[in-house]
Amino acid sequence: KQRYVNTSKIAKVPVVLKHASAKITVKIKGSTLYTLTDLKLNGYNKTGNVKVTYGTSGNYDATAVETESGATPADFQFLSSGNQGLTAEAVAVGTECYVLPGNQTSFTLTFTQDAANDITFTKNITLSEKWEANHQYLYTINITADEIYFTATVEAWEPETPTSIDKTNTDLV
Repeated sequence: KQRYVNTSKIAKVPVVLKHASAKITVKIKGSTLYTLTDLKLNGYNKTGNVKVTYGTSGNYDATAVETESGATPADFQFLSSGNQGLTAEAVAVGTECYVLPGNQTSFTLTFTQDAANDITFTKNITLSEKWEANHQYLYTINITADEIYFTATVEAWEPETPTSIDKTNTDLV
């Protein structure tokens, strides 16, 4: 029988991953007179090739990630399970959407003031910023009796703290 024994430990190597997509989350608040009936993100790049440029240290700059031509635009429906009433506190709408970097697109927001009389309003909100990889964007929409306010918050989107694993070779028989 041949036998190999090595009890040395392999050095810990931290691995920090950065997401090549941007994460979009929407919260909505406002006058209880209104009910949100539809909210979608229009024409975002759902699929396509992403170009990542690595630096000399082997890491890449997430802000330099680009979506190449050939991306397929799609719409994302945030409100997937019926209507949502508005409250004074901002409430998350649906699930988050992951987009390829570089999109500049718009939201279509539809809300109803009086469902019994079918008074419905639709508003398009054009986004001007370029979405960057590994960032999360929180859009808060506030519908008041007079106006619609739209604010955006951008934060770096880092994965949770990496886990280190000690791996030791054991006897191979």
